[in-house]
Amino acid sequence: MVTADGKIEINARVHSYIVVEELFYGTKLSLLGSNWALGVVELGGVLSGNSKVGPTAIAARRWQTSTVGGLCDIILVPIALHWNFGQFHLVSAVSGYAPTGAYDKQRMLNLGKNRWALESDAGLTWMNEKGGEEVSLFIGYTTNLKNPATHYRSGDEFHTDFAMVEHLRTGLTLGIAGYAFQQVTGDSGSGAILGPFKGRVLALGPLVDESFRIGEIPFDLAMKYELEFEAQNRGTGDSLWVSLAFKF
Repeated sequence: MVTADGKIEINARVHSYIVVEELFYGTKLSLLGSNWALGVVELGGVLSGNSKVGPTAIAARRWQTSTVGGLCDIILVPIALHWNFGQFHLVSAVSGYAPTGAYDKQRMLNLGKNRWALESDAGLTWMNEKGGEEVSLFIGYTTNLKNPATHYRSGDEFHTDFAMVEHLRTGLTLGIAGYAFQQVTGDSGSGAILGPFKGRVLALGPLVDESFRIGEIPFDLAMKYELEFEAQNRGTGDSLWVSLAFKF
């Protein structure tokens, strides 16, 4: 990553602690044979990292540390649709990323990306309710706009998430999950001085899920641990995800 003073960070190590809040509302309006839903996703947390910094093509010469906390960019979901076809379930959504997160081009770490983006997503799930087997595939395509502070535009991104699980009669779910990320167009703009940098990474890991009720409200508690590999032009790391969902 190139800093504002023309230097590049190498050997960077970052720890991130992110909290995600999702709120969706399902309306009674029909759109394309599905009830129309809309929602908003807000993220917040803390990033802490250290790296060695030095001029391009010259060995790193000193350690630099940075910690930042606050809100990330807000995600607006004006359209979310869902269809059922027997054992198959299809979802689709359109989302917009607004540059509301904390950002300063002088910092090594930022929670916000200081750019607008548009994303289209679709997901398909096969569920055998008698046997408990489930396979889900979720794909998305993100178009990034230019960061006006750095005159840098990241390329378009394709990503896919998947899960293969077994639902037990006790309410426990076990399986594996993973994702793939591929940047399909190069970075551009006057700030992209190091070339297109098409990033790529794969991830895989175990998943555990527990469904339960508190009174009349159904809850779903899920945890997964994913390890990244086969990275190109981007860093790699392990991630632990814990989510709690409920319907009211």
